Amino acid sequence: MLMIGLLWPLLGLIGLVGFIWLCVVAFKRHPGWGLLVLFLSPITAIVFAIRHWHESKKPFLIYMGSLAASIALAVYTVSTVGLQMKAMAEEAAAEMSAEMAAQPLGVDVEGQAQAPAQPQAAAAGALDPAEEAELRRAAESMREMNAPQGQEEGATGSAEAAPGAGHDSLAGLTGELPPAGNLSEMVPPGYHLVPVGKAGDYIGKNIRIVARDGKEITGRLADAGPQTLSVERLLSSGTITFELAAGEVETLLVSYQ
Repeated sequence: MLMIGLLWPLLGLIGLVGFIWLCVVAFKRHPGWGLLVLFLSPITAIVFAIRHWHESKKPFLIYMGSLAASIALAVYTVSTVGLQMKAMAEEAAAEMSAEMAAQPLGVDVEGQAQAPAQPQAAAAGALDPAEEAELRRAAESMREMNAPQGQEEGATGSAEAAPGAGHDSLAGLTGELPPAGNLSEMVPPGYHLVPVGKAGDYIGKNIRIVARDGKEITGRLADAGPQTLSVERLLSSGTITFELAAGEVETLLVSYQ
């Protein structure tokens, strides 16, 4: 780069000498030629040199040679600078990649510990494993409550072995509510009271069901038949469906959303 810096003024000086010499020759030939070469070069310089080659060949070759050398030097300089910038960019990218590879996991660029990532299921509002197990036990208890009479008689032994298991599981899942009559008189915000017979018009909606024993079930209404209502709840591994006899429903609330 130092050599290029020295060549620029040298080529400029040589070109200036050749141009002045050519202008002097043109003015000697005719003042009009002199003015044309002075103000409209290099085009008029080429025309003058062709017309009067014998007189102008030396200053013309010096002038045009220095001009061509300057153009070539400019091209070389631009290409050299471009290659150097490209090499610097690649070196900086390599250093950044090395720093990122050496960065400990779980630490950001400033060295501060990052917060542990939340499970995707928890971010989506799913239940944790303990709540999921409780939910499955509650679903099993509800299936036993809604089973036909013959199956209830066959399951009497297991029911006696764990009295009140279904109610306790459901209570742990949903909690106790005030009496159903109070809830029907004071509807929670965002819900409206719907007759159980018209539940089929609200499939896919978020609902709240208050059973006759005072327990509450919340979820999405998956299906509504003449005898049963199906309610879905989100789990970390999927969904679980409750089936509740329509006759056990005291109050049905449907969300506006």
